[in-house]
Amino acid sequence: MSWRVSFANGGWMQLAKRQRPQWLHQLGAALLIGIILGVLGPFGSSAAMSLIERYAFWIASTLAGLLSLRGAEALLGRRLFAARLWRPVVLAALSALPMTFFVAWMFTLLQPGRVFPPGRLLALYLCVTLVQFIIAQALKSGMTARAEPELPTQSLLHSRLPRMLGDKVIALEAEDHYLRVHRPTGSELMLMRLADAVAADDGQQGMQVHRSWWVSRDAVQRWEGGRLHLSNGLAVPVGRTFAARVRASFPR
Repeated sequence: MSWRVSFANGGWMQLAKRQRPQWLHQLGAALLIGIILGVLGPFGSSAAMSLIERYAFWIASTLAGLLSLRGAEALLGRRLFAARLWRPVVLAALSALPMTFFVAWMFTLLQPGRVFPPGRLLALYLCVTLVQFIIAQALKSGMTARAEPELPTQSLLHSRLPRMLGDKVIALEAEDHYLRVHRPTGSELMLMRLADAVAADDGQQGMQVHRSWWVSRDAVQRWEGGRLHLSNGLAVPVGRTFAARVRASFPR
């Protein structure tokens, strides 16, 4: 069997990246949209405002629009999440209601004396709805992930193992402070405690059968002579304290 010593730090770093707060990404996306709209100057803002005013207006509007979208999302809850096609439209229309008055207030700050009669306010609402829809579309993946979290396809244990080990783990064997990872093609030695590996798996993919061994359920072929015979030819001893649980999980 080939072996090398591997460290799990890379797995921990990748896990930390995945857990980075999602609102930071959403805030960055809203800020980027505001900058782009400031450059383009749509809806007559290019002619009506100076460059600094235009950037301030659109960045403030998109950041406030993000907050309004989050409020609309919380108000709707999970009731509309099944209709993924219509969800951004409804979120945009709902969040545009308070945003219309916010934008009108922004206009009065930049252009004192400007008024918004009902007809102009309705036109402003349609323009704001379009901008809110653009923001909702840009944040669509993040909002869907929050509303409908996907079930993990692999255990936390596998996410902490180095990528070079692959997803097919047959057994784990404790060797002092190291952990030997048995795979169909051989084994690797990594710096990790068996107790931490068992806790990470939490019974999702396998179980501990000895104080020094953890086995994958899919790899067990038979239980004979106090040992579990695995698909790669290993015969793993079953400890006394684990015998009852092994007997229930793998009948002879």
